[in-house]
Amino acid sequence: MSDFIPAGIYIHIPYCKRKCSYCNFHFSTQLRTIPDMVKAIVSEIELRTEEGANHTVQTIYFGGGTPSLLPIPALANLMRTVHACYRTDQAIETTIEVNPDDVSPAKLKQWHELGFNRLSVGIQSFHDADLRWMNRAHSGTQARYALDCIASSEFSNVSIDLIYGLPGGSIEKLGENLEGLRTFNIPHFSAYALTTEERTAMAHWVRKGLLIPEPDEDVIAQMDFILDYCTQEGYEAYEISNFCRTNFRSRHNSAYWDGTHYLGFGPSAHSYNGKRRCWNASNNAHYLRAIHSGQIAQTQEMLTETDCFNEFIMLNLRRAEGVDLDRLKKEFPNYLEGILLDMRTLIARGEASLTGHTLQLTRSGKHQADRICVELFRTNASSS
Repeated sequence: MSDFIPAGIYIHIPYCKRKCSYCNFHFSTQLRTIPDMVKAIVSEIELRTEEGANHTVQTIYFGGGTPSLLPIPALANLMRTVHACYRTDQAIETTIEVNPDDVSPAKLKQWHELGFNRLSVGIQSFHDADLRWMNRAHSGTQARYALDCIASSEFSNVSIDLIYGLPGGSIEKLGENLEGLRTFNIPHFSAYALTTEERTAMAHWVRKGLLIPEPDEDVIAQMDFILDYCTQEGYEAYEISNFCRTNFRSRHNSAYWDGTHYLGFGPSAHSYNGKRRCWNASNNAHYLRAIHSGQIAQTQEMLTETDCFNEFIMLNLRRAEGVDLDRLKKEFPNYLEGILLDMRTLIARGEASLTGHTLQLTRSGKHQADRICVELFRTNASSS
């Protein structure tokens, strides 16, 4: 096994019951094409078998969209195809994203029997007013019922998603959402600040003056509340938006941040092999036509040294481990001098700290992580 390169597999299921007001991920609410799409993704997996010939798949992640919408036979077909076409690790982590309104004791049993051993549950909030504003398909009662069912199931590796910075949000409401972690003994959660993304209902409301996003200082206060909660409750803040109890890091997402290779299947899915990035068409009809003709509607990009450096900075700054300067010196020697200068500026501003040979963001730096990454990015292969 040691002769093979570790890899992850991501399968994008591009369907949802309804369009959330904040979401710009690729999906369709036209569920009638699901059978054709599943056949097409199976064909893509088979067509690209050679890409994984030198890899051992350590994680599989069904994302979307809403994978829990798929009938059990469709999920079984996809899982069977992956294991037939690729070498998989015996201790593989296999995650499925599920919405609360799709969860039941019977479905949980079936998902587990298919080989899924981790759930990512799209809770977002336990408050009905928030869920209505987001146009979610579930209620707070359904969210609690789903987590009750999961607590009685064979799944122990469970993550939930929460969104903060919502219109009309408050520390009190956020605290009530976080209380659900303790109530249902959730070992992992992701918490994302609401952002205005193009091609969303939220973006339209903002442009029309119908919605004013929450002030930055309020969003920062909520982020700090989450970080303080994690310290008090024993969650590790292992990435800016991801938190876990001991031994419950997401292996799949951690592999992205570590630079592990991955293969993505389905419309809009991305793949990466260390030197090349490619992504499938974000159009269901286009994707289906290509697959039916034995082709893959895909765009490719060869990564320059600068691209790889910028990605290294972005991914590692967000992680608790920070940027390993020894590794940076080894892999990107042309950039070291400039980064050392920028690093001193960040430290002087109180946005970063240096421990040994590791550069890490402080609490203040986490508030401004996106801006700091842009400041450190390079546009050419020089150290400036």
